[in-house]
Amino acid sequence: MAIINFPIPGATGETYPFDGKVWTWNGFAWVLEGTEGPTGATGIGVTGPTGATGPSGPAGTGPTGPTGATGIGTTGPTGATGPTGIGQRGGLLYTKIGTNLTPTAGQISFGVSEDATFQIYVSKTTANGENVTDLLSAYSLPLRFTLQNGFTGSYFLTCEVDSISSTSTYYVYNFPTIYDYVQPTNGTQLVLNFIKPGPTGPAGATGPAGTGGGGGGSGSFGVVFDGAGGVITSGSAALVKVPYACTITGWEVVGQTAGSCNIDVYKNTPSFVTWPPTFQVFATGASTPNLVSSATGANTSPSFVSGATAAAGTWFRFAINTITSVTYVVVSIQVTKT
Repeated sequence: MAIINFPIPGATGETYPFDGKVWTWNGFAWVLEGTEGPTGATGIGVTGPTGATGPSGPAGTGPTGPTGATGIGTTGPTGATGPTGIGQRGGLLYTKIGTNLTPTAGQISFGVSEDATFQIYVSKTTANGENVTDLLSAYSLPLRFTLQNGFTGSYFLTCEVDSISSTSTYYVYNFPTIYDYVQPTNGTQLVLNFIKPGPTGPAGATGPAGTGGGGGGSGSFGVVFDGAGGVITSGSAALVKVPYACTITGWEVVGQTAGSCNIDVYKNTPSFVTWPPTFQVFATGASTPNLVSSATGANTSPSFVSGATAAAGTWFRFAINTITSVTYVVVSIQVTKT
């Protein structure tokens, strides 16, 4: 009978084939596969020598010990001041004063130069005493700002700044393009907000070619008068510059609610013979933009005083002559571009 020399066992379940038979290590002894025989009597023998120490197992992770006491050391040196950032800023409070006046602390003035470029004079100190010289100087072109009523929040104008200059006490913002403009009365509390435009988006796809024609197509321009919830004040005026040559074909007036109003329209020549514009455009009566106890009004064949044509760059002035019960009104002039 062959002598079986069992190997040193490894994991439970390890097998050892010998002489056509297979033994399995059950964790305590090698057991021949097959029907398990009865348990034999406990053997008596001398305890064998202690085997060699096995290799160290992987290091275990114990629980985190308690936090030690806070150390006390000297404060490190203060780091250098970082650069001042330029962000959007709003809420600069000013009071409107007369036209072409030098503003003092907390004041803002509207101006018109000899070449009829519009300006806004802004004091370097706000109405609440804040010196904003560094802030104003940080806003370089391109730049747009808005003026709002300090109590109602309604907008008086939104303008694209064309150039910036300054004196020792105020900044001068020049702007040729006016998006919305209603002249606030003197003493009105105004909130000045700066807006820096974002990056230019990608160019859109080229549209289909238009059909040939004798003119530049139809268009329109106009202004909005907003009474901020109250009836618009008679004498309120707004200005707009039309960049293209055109022939006026009609007008349309739309109010937020029914009421009556009459809006005079004047124009100037690009050479600025007079300022503000004083050449009356429409004949009096039904030809003048108006509402008569209604929320809408229109005229597609008005009569004219100074002619229906306008050169590119002509300024138009809209002035409320009479008004009743109208709190918000849009005046639109229809034209054919030439």
